[in-house]
Amino acid sequence: KVTVKVVPEKYSVTTEKVLEQTVVAKKNTTYEYKVDTLGNMTIVVIDEKTGQKVPNAELEVKDSKGNKKPVTTGDDAEVILTGLPTGKYTVTITKVPEDYTVTTNKVIYPEVVVNDTVNCEYKVNKLGSLQIVVRDERTDNLVPGAIVEVKDSEGNIVTDTDTVKTDAKGQITISNLPVGDYQVTIKEVPNNYEVTTDEEITSKVEPNK
Repeated sequence: KVTVKVVPEKYSVTTEKVLEQTVVAKKNTTYEYKVDTLGNMTIVVIDEKTGQKVPNAELEVKDSKGNKKPVTTGDDAEVILTGLPTGKYTVTITKVPEDYTVTTNKVIYPEVVVNDTVNCEYKVNKLGSLQIVVRDERTDNLVPGAIVEVKDSEGNIVTDTDTVKTDAKGQITISNLPVGDYQVTIKEVPNNYEVTTDEEITSKVEPNK
């Protein structure tokens, strides 16, 4: 019985550390161990709004040789991979729990180094869309050119510009908004129109709607 006790720095034993063989008279008996430079990887998926880790996200880890390994964030909401050969990897998030959308790149390229842990982090959020229409109360026709301001629950403007304008169809659609309440204020309407409803309304954005 032969046991490998210590290997040079940066190496780890990738076969069984204890080998047993029968020594035969007048023959050489060879005990062969294999070692490699290994490291570790952790993968987490984070709710962008709450900062909490998200369980049940599915990912694929591929090494530089094209070998693929499917993994899932479990009850502890993370994936821990140990004893990985060093080198570059491709990690792809393939599925997130219902109502979530990935808000970072779906594919990342971590590099595993010797005796260290590389951390991979994805961010997700519950997103939806907000549609705003301005309508002529008498004719029921949609009104283009109305200027609207949209703020989130913390008072931040959510559009690239301070205000947005209804298009030729009299509509505004703002996509990829985190779920929650939004304050919509009509700031200006075309000539000959007056606002006959409340100028400020609160609208709720729901996931995937």
